[in-house]
Amino acid sequence: MRRLALCVAFVLLSLCHVSLAQDGSLPVCSDEEFLEYFNLIVEHQLLFNSDITSANMLNLLSRAQMERRASYRTDPPLCSDAIATQRLLIQLGGDALGRGALDLADTPAGDNPYLQRLPSDQARIEALLAERLGFDRSRARISDQRTVSACEPEDWALLDDAAAAILDAAEPAGDRAGRAEALAAIDRLLLWREAAIPALPHCAEAIDLIQAMSAAATDSAAYYAFNYGGVSAERNPFPPLIEAAIATVTAWRDRIPAGVVGEAAASTTRAFIADRLPSCAHTELSAAFANLSTEYAALIKRAETATNGADLAGFGPAQIAFRDARLAELPNCDEALEARWWTAEALADAALRIAIEAGAPASIASGQEAAMAGNDSRASAGWEKLEAALLREDTVASAGAESRSIAPLIAGAPSCDDADHLFFYVYLIPEFWRFTDATLSLSQPDEVAAFIDMSYAFRRLIWANLPRCADALEMGLIMRSVAADTAAMLALELAGAPAQDSPYLPKIAADIERFSEWADQFNATCGAVNSATTTYYVVAENIANIRACASTSCIIVTTASRGQRLDVVDDLSNWYEVILPSCETAYIAGFLASQTPPAR
Repeated sequence: MRRLALCVAFVLLSLCHVSLAQDGSLPVCSDEEFLEYFNLIVEHQLLFNSDITSANMLNLLSRAQMERRASYRTDPPLCSDAIATQRLLIQLGGDALGRGALDLADTPAGDNPYLQRLPSDQARIEALLAERLGFDRSRARISDQRTVSACEPEDWALLDDAAAAILDAAEPAGDRAGRAEALAAIDRLLLWREAAIPALPHCAEAIDLIQAMSAAATDSAAYYAFNYGGVSAERNPFPPLIEAAIATVTAWRDRIPAGVVGEAAASTTRAFIADRLPSCAHTELSAAFANLSTEYAALIKRAETATNGADLAGFGPAQIAFRDARLAELPNCDEALEARWWTAEALADAALRIAIEAGAPASIASGQEAAMAGNDSRASAGWEKLEAALLREDTVASAGAESRSIAPLIAGAPSCDDADHLFFYVYLIPEFWRFTDATLSLSQPDEVAAFIDMSYAFRRLIWANLPRCADALEMGLIMRSVAADTAAMLALELAGAPAQDSPYLPKIAADIERFSEWADQFNATCGAVNSATTTYYVVAENIANIRACASTSCIIVTTASRGQRLDVVDDLSNWYEVILPSCETAYIAGFLASQTPPAR
């Protein structure tokens, strides 16, 4: 049935040529070439036409997919349809296998990056066909007459930046990766692939590189998924594919013309920006630190023994005070951030459990039992790692000293550079506004369970992708607080506590006010033009292309996902002029944007 529907669409659209420009600067394929790749799409759908329900089925499909990959042309026709379709098919196959491996490992849907990050396979195929079937192929040139523009210096800088990022990310950690780390790695790789690849310039020297980088991200994510599902290294089919992709990317970087890249320009193609803080340093373990971990343990105990309304009313203010007055004392160093983050998450779990004990339906924790079970252990492990880091420094002190002054923790987050700010602004802030918009759209009690699942997914997204630099950390911690406190407030309301009496409401309001102040300050760097912008939302089904000028023949400078906010400075024509976080202007087709947020 699906093949028939696709074939009917293909026939109808191929009979009616529409004069549309193809993406980027690549030439269009002939009808015969496109039909070859259309048939590969149908073959993919026949292979993955049902869910993967057993380890044996996963193994068989893995072998079939590896055979298909081996049969793909190493030199696809130099035209946009063939290149885009072959790239998508590699992504779809790897993603289907990775998703299946996580499903077989009973990964909750809210924890599965493939389900949280990506549209369905069918939606991705239909999006590609909806665009590609409309091209006018009547004047397509034969293969040996096609040319693609050479890469410019600024292209080399973007490509080298992306190549460095994927080489850092595509080296699998194998059995060293725990389950939480594996899911975070999958999420980062998918985010990088979906954000970086569409924004890269498709110039002549870059085509093979972009295909290899996309495959490296896809295959590395699937490798982690198989590892998460317990597949042994010997039976995991992806390491050879990852090695081949890494070899291609490495060889490309070795061929970069000397001096053409220089210092790579900061760009939003990097999802691995400022991804680690300096380790905590200290000359002596302070009594204050010991008291802090003891207070946390007492709060958790208090939550476990809550039995009445007074306990319910008292836990919220107590955990907020602990977070604001005590956890906030921890410095921005690696081990301290981990302890602080997971401690706050464990306290959020405790607040949710208290609300359930007080009368909220247990369904509000649906899909999150595994995450809730793990957060307390992550918090305890965080405290142990922080203590170990501090004690390492203590060993250099004299063992015979009778009294030593207590020195503060010495470490701090570096300042965010332009790339950190842009990544945070382009990829994470829109997710936060989507979350707050979802809060405002709640209208029925039975919607709260799905919203709480969304809160957990959002907090995991922030932890995995937050740049480890000063501004981003401050705002990321605020976003985490808003997401967790909103879930706690709604759970208390379901338990019968009036929202206006909730201890979380003033905290949420203060956090959003602080976040908005920061965003306004950041926007101010773009100058007075921001004062004249109008807020629009992307209403495309999946993503929308944002171009350098007002035409489909113009290069794509970035993309925006459905529901993402846009600052529009001119909406008087069929193309809207928008302000990017870099303070530059770009254009989006008017039918892809609306002042009304799209339905969810």
